[in-house]
Amino acid sequence: MIAPLLDPVFLLAFADDGLRPAGLDGPAWLYWLGWLLVFLVVFPGIVAYIVLAERKLAGRFQDRIGPNRVGPFGLLQPIADAIKLVTKENLVPRSADAFVHLLAPVLLMVSSFLVLAVIPFGVRSTARDMIPFGIAEAPDEASRWYPGLAAVDTASGLLYLIAAASLSVLGIFLAGWSSRNKFALIGSMRGVAQLVSYEIPQVLSLVPVILWTGSLSLVGIFNAQLDQGWFLFSPPGIAAFVLLLIASIAEVNRAPFDLPEAESEIIAGYHTEYSGMRFGLFFLAEYLAIFGISCVAVALFLGGGTLPGTTWPLGSIDSVILANVILIGIFGVKVALMIFLVFWIRATLPRMRVDRLMNFAWKVLIPLCLVNILVAAAWLELGVRRDRPLLGWLVTLPVLIVAIAGFVRLSRSGGHAPVLGKTTLAQPTPTPSGSLR
Repeated sequence: MIAPLLDPVFLLAFADDGLRPAGLDGPAWLYWLGWLLVFLVVFPGIVAYIVLAERKLAGRFQDRIGPNRVGPFGLLQPIADAIKLVTKENLVPRSADAFVHLLAPVLLMVSSFLVLAVIPFGVRSTARDMIPFGIAEAPDEASRWYPGLAAVDTASGLLYLIAAASLSVLGIFLAGWSSRNKFALIGSMRGVAQLVSYEIPQVLSLVPVILWTGSLSLVGIFNAQLDQGWFLFSPPGIAAFVLLLIASIAEVNRAPFDLPEAESEIIAGYHTEYSGMRFGLFFLAEYLAIFGISCVAVALFLGGGTLPGTTWPLGSIDSVILANVILIGIFGVKVALMIFLVFWIRATLPRMRVDRLMNFAWKVLIPLCLVNILVAAAWLELGVRRDRPLLGWLVTLPVLIVAIAGFVRLSRSGGHAPVLGKTTLAQPTPTPSGSLR
């Protein structure tokens, strides 16, 4: 547990004990060194065992055992897979753009790591004594907040998160284009169309959170949930959470939205021409993105590391390290449940057809997000400002139910897509000579 040790108070005490190297600012360099170790060691280690967990769970869903040969219960399987990928030869097509071919998986990795940089996993203080961004003097105690334990705590963290996640579009396109393979290019263009389409509902699903908190800081959103309760516990909050989950699963190309990697049509998609550790970077970036979107959902809708209806252990435990051990533990349990939900969806639902995939984004998700923003404004007035949550439920829940039913029905009103050759196979056509073909 490295993250709890990154508290500035702990680092100052560490530096004042005479352990600070000459010429270096102890707290600053130790802080960034600690986070560097978290990003380069802890997060990849977590992702490696997320892969093992999915293989085990997929085996249980399919009535088989899963990997169990390498180490006790198969726990050393991720290490064996990593050694295999590192030692395999990296093959680059002769006609490929070698530099861009390497740059594409690196961009996906960078995008996944940048998303995790603003997640508040814990707090830097157990006392509500910090003044928020842009306020010189706190007018009352309610305006103060718990400083969050994040690598970068910025006032525009949510905007930064959206921009960082958008880099994956460029990485996927460059992977297909640089390979000089028509199937890889088709997969990359499918991926770009899908990601651009589902980025819109992903961003719109975050607007209710911004509306309720008046802040783009993820630490500010965490503090707002300490005052208002988890944002999940309201009709527009439930809708925004589900919309964010669906759009995020599509953003990371997971089933049932894994059309860019539809091996039955376009072999392996945009990473067809990748092997060795370059393919391993795509694999690592995908599971790191799953971990990232799970952390974002927990931070935005599930109260971070707090329990529902309470701020414990904040305000009741003076030790920052002990409080963070509890907060990060609860945060990790919530993230694990979110990841299990993503694996469950993959093991249950079949892959969507490409036209239905796009129709679902433009005809269902985006209109629902727009309606949910209006419903979120009504909840802000009734459930937050007037503190009448029962009235808020009675007003907002029927509107959302009618909107969901209406948009789903409209999306199906166009009928089934035509199947090429179905008519000619069902009814033989006569040839000019009068005989049947």
